[in-house]
Amino acid sequence: MDNLTLFEKLDLNNRKVSLALILFVSAFLLYSSTITHELVNYDDDWLIKDNSVIRSLSLKNILKMFSGPTGTDYLPLKELSYALDYRLFENNPYGYHLTNVILYSATSVLAFLFLYQLSGKTSFSFVVSLLYVFHPIHSEVVNWASARKDCLGGLFFFASALFYAKYLTKKNGAKPFHYLLSLLFFLFSLLSKPSGVMLPFLLFLMAYCFYNEEENQFIPSRLLINLFPFFMIAAFITLITLNTAIEKDVVKEFWMDSAYITFLAMVTVVADYIRQLFFPFNLQVRYNIELPAAITDVHVLFSICFLILLFVTLIRFRKNKWYFFGLAWFFISLVPVSNIIPIAILKADRYIYLPSFGIMIIFGAIIFKIYKTDMKRPNPEAVKLGVTIFIIVLLLSFAGVVLKRNSVWENSKKLWLDTLKKSPSDYLVMNNLGAIYNEEGDYDSAEKIFKKAISIGPEYADPYFNLSIVYEERNDNEGAFEYLNKAIELSDNSTAIFKARINLGNLYKKLSISEKAEEQYMEAIRVKPHSPEGYYNLAMLYKSMNLKDKAYALYKKAIDEDENFYQAYNNLANMYMADKEFGKAQFYFKEAIRLNPKYVEVLNNLATLYIETGNSEDAVECLKKALSYDNKKYDAIIYYNLYKAYLLEGNQTEAAKYLRLSEEINEKSTAFHR
Repeated sequence: MDNLTLFEKLDLNNRKVSLALILFVSAFLLYSSTITHELVNYDDDWLIKDNSVIRSLSLKNILKMFSGPTGTDYLPLKELSYALDYRLFENNPYGYHLTNVILYSATSVLAFLFLYQLSGKTSFSFVVSLLYVFHPIHSEVVNWASARKDCLGGLFFFASALFYAKYLTKKNGAKPFHYLLSLLFFLFSLLSKPSGVMLPFLLFLMAYCFYNEEENQFIPSRLLINLFPFFMIAAFITLITLNTAIEKDVVKEFWMDSAYITFLAMVTVVADYIRQLFFPFNLQVRYNIELPAAITDVHVLFSICFLILLFVTLIRFRKNKWYFFGLAWFFISLVPVSNIIPIAILKADRYIYLPSFGIMIIFGAIIFKIYKTDMKRPNPEAVKLGVTIFIIVLLLSFAGVVLKRNSVWENSKKLWLDTLKKSPSDYLVMNNLGAIYNEEGDYDSAEKIFKKAISIGPEYADPYFNLSIVYEERNDNEGAFEYLNKAIELSDNSTAIFKARINLGNLYKKLSISEKAEEQYMEAIRVKPHSPEGYYNLAMLYKSMNLKDKAYALYKKAIDEDENFYQAYNNLANMYMADKEFGKAQFYFKEAIRLNPKYVEVLNNLATLYIETGNSEDAVECLKKALSYDNKKYDAIIYYNLYKAYLLEGNQTEAAKYLRLSEEINEKSTAFHR
């Protein structure tokens, strides 16, 4: 490539740019339908919808993201990306899905440039990247808003690999700037998702496969010293990840409490991953893995034979750098999700987002080996045409499966109905589907499926908790108490126990058993002392008991624990307004609106304060803004407050108009409930 003329280099650069653009657009169009999807009740609720940490981009809040774990992990760049989305789109799912699609599309470009840096071949790099982009097994990573960590981690992962490859390319001059960028992007990758921790090993592999023949480019001892900062960062982030997992009580035991059984299960899982990469069918969000009892299990034996064959192939073709590199990439990058350190899930499509790139390299190498058939053989052009048609048909087939998976991820109900068809005995899937029936008010269907989940997994606490909601909605308090207490008895997770305690407290509060309610809220606070919801609920109880000083203190404590907890600001402001401390009330109302600009209830409350203090102009402005958010629940009271505001400023015509609108809604509501 050094001997190319200026015009040839320009032509090559133009071709690279064109192919990169085609990749980006192809990836974007392939997943464009996901942009209109809803968020699903599979982590999206607590990671996005109810995540107060992402509601502010203040310096204090950003420092909070980086200073310690948020939720159950330490992934500050993931949190920061959600915060940027929230700033632009608030809780509109459109923005979160759009960002995932853009990140995935950009990653496809980086994967292409990385391969080109290694091979110097645009066609090979382009085809492998196309296979990677179109592969249906990645649909979970793009469709699932909570898989942002995979999208973001993958982007930085390939950026780091690309710049290290540039650094090693001696003919371009080893530039320290490329090295520093690679190191920085590696850190960013781990701060997005720690599964990128194997990159230093892959960089060593890359140097061995592609820079072994260049002078001084592959001297193992020198290269290891060069990669030492990468290994140090990897070790540091691994320690943080493990410490966070222990602190947040999410460290798992080996499956069936046996490292041996877990190992056998993972053997079958790895073999199945490879099968799915070549035949991507029956994809689902949760796989019900049957744990083998012994090595003599037929599935285990078949998988072991298959993997031994692969390792023999790896050794046999170690001199073919693409086959060796691709297969080694797959196995090395699979290590973090191979349950050597136990994790909650045995198998997931997102787990092979990075490893799958290695198999696509092998696939691409085989395709190009066939394509470049010796011209002396019969009909070489026919072979090339056949290979081209095969690639096109394969990509179209992949695209068809992707589009089908996209439709499954449209909303929670579709997702869980599809998964339940494929894993009919998965009680977690039943529980999540039942939660959707609860939201829809279909309590009969919810009760039926929760009880089925309990019959299959009686030790699993969540269906008991959700079943208590069914009984509470039916005003069957005895049933609600029974299932909440059962959920607490079975839970080994502090968050689940906390939620059940809060609900028990709410139930006692509804029944005016204040002493019992207080006891439950205090127990919830004991379980999770840094969760604002415990203090918030206890504050509401004390307010109802007219214990104002305690209520004030606990609302402020909730805000101390989470400065973005806007509901506490609203309730605190309401107390100050009731006590005629209008200045403090206005301050807290405005803070709540700053944190949640579309918080219709607090806009109406602030307008009420303005009316009480004679400020009709600001009251009208607040109420009109509240109406613009189209929350029908508050329309009647907003219209009534507009009537009062216009009456205050002497505009009888507008006042009469909004009084009439308020009365019309109230009449309809009365007729509906009659």
